[in-house]
Amino acid sequence: EHFFDGFRANREYALATLQAAERAGAHWLVLCDTNGGTLPAQLVEILREVKKVVRTPLGIHVHNDAECAVANSLAAVAEGVGQVQGTMNGFGERCGNANLVSIIPSLVLKLGLDCIPESNLRELRDASRFVSELANRKPWNAQPYVGDSAFAHKGGMHVSAVQKHPHTYEHIDPAAVGNHRRVLISELAGKSNVLWKAREYGIDLDQETPEARRILDRLKQLEDEGFQFEGAEASFELLMERALGRHKPYFELDAYRVIVEEGGADGEPVAEATVRVRVKGMLEHTAAAGNGPVNALDHALRKALDARLQGPHPRRVEGHRRQDARADHLRRQPRDVGHRWRGRQHHRGVLASARRFRGVQAARRRAAERELVTIVVVDDEPAIVRMCVQVLRSKGHTVHGFTRAEEALGHLTGETADLLVVDYKMPELTGLDFIQRAWTLRPGVRVVMITAHGASERMMSRARANESGVQTVVLKPFTPAELAEGVAKAVSEAEPKAEG
Repeated sequence: EHFFDGFRANREYALATLQAAERAGAHWLVLCDTNGGTLPAQLVEILREVKKVVRTPLGIHVHNDAECAVANSLAAVAEGVGQVQGTMNGFGERCGNANLVSIIPSLVLKLGLDCIPESNLRELRDASRFVSELANRKPWNAQPYVGDSAFAHKGGMHVSAVQKHPHTYEHIDPAAVGNHRRVLISELAGKSNVLWKAREYGIDLDQETPEARRILDRLKQLEDEGFQFEGAEASFELLMERALGRHKPYFELDAYRVIVEEGGADGEPVAEATVRVRVKGMLEHTAAAGNGPVNALDHALRKALDARLQGPHPRRVEGHRRQDARADHLRRQPRDVGHRWRGRQHHRGVLASARRFRGVQAARRRAAERELVTIVVVDDEPAIVRMCVQVLRSKGHTVHGFTRAEEALGHLTGETADLLVVDYKMPELTGLDFIQRAWTLRPGVRVVMITAHGASERMMSRARANESGVQTVVLKPFTPAELAEGVAKAVSEAEPKAEG
């Protein structure tokens, strides 16, 4: 603790402390920058002094109060330090600890050090997201290596250059850390941006297609009026569909009205919205209250559409007015099974923004309904159950976890399930025996099996599992991404056996 501050305060005493630990048989001497204020040049100078008086392997543990934790850790490794301590995503007290999510790829890809297999490195983004989910922290978009913006490109010249030679604007291959390239749409976009997004959506456009120029011109016009499409892939997809004459409206706005007035003993303002829309040719006329005019309109529009278009609701709704008061801002982030998509628009009519978003939501609602399922997880290891529940709930599934097979079977007696995630070997009974008993309660329920009990047993379990109708086998130890992939594969399999 406090080694670097201690060294600056009393050099002789700090070094004598290390020598005493070495004489006592310490295997490692881990030097801590507890206050996190040491700069890289200072750290290197002190390390060189330390190496003159001790021969025990050194480690480094730094905090990030001066935004130097990653730089200090890498500088220490360059000086011969063999152990680096840190935390995932840099989570820690005050300003955090050294961020292992930045340090690990720098060691492997930049310094060529063999600290973890490169194949495991491709799980880094998933691991970072999983830890953020466990900590109930929103992932940092601009996080180096794994953030959504780490390999995002906005300017038309940048996108064109990346297409020709990725290293012009990307310091590594994004796939090496499990990330991917993103192309943003904004007033700085060029034809390259439009063509890139068209390929993502499966739309046939090329450089010479007149629609590409028409879409770009329309984009810049709307951006100038106050719309914002950066990070709003759903909104831009709708713009492209309209420009190509392929857009299919799912409802039509007939009229709306919003009233805001003071009410109640506390004099708090009350917002009420009335909306008339036509859905599938039928007129829906609804009213709803809300926390402010935007929220009231949102409730009323939901109410009108849900009467005709049933499905899951968006997970997050945020609304505010831009500081220049040019336009209202409405943002939605519904979750899909495997990715998150966004609709964001600025428009002088708040309901117009909501209406555009609803068009995207209605178009994708059916797919989401098919992909979200109810899952029962059964494993005698509590840590495995906790991880499975966390990962699968983060994908939007309904999940129930059990560490005892009998408890899970009791649950299935009274509750339905679309999918079982089952350990192959449990103290009470094997996973295959559990599946047979589960099928007597819920015939044909789909199954993902977890197993890792030796090569020969793995081979046998795969064969027996296939014979027993198991859709997927996931081998321990598995990453969150591998689990999610196994479940997605099982969900996408053919419909389960009919009862009886």
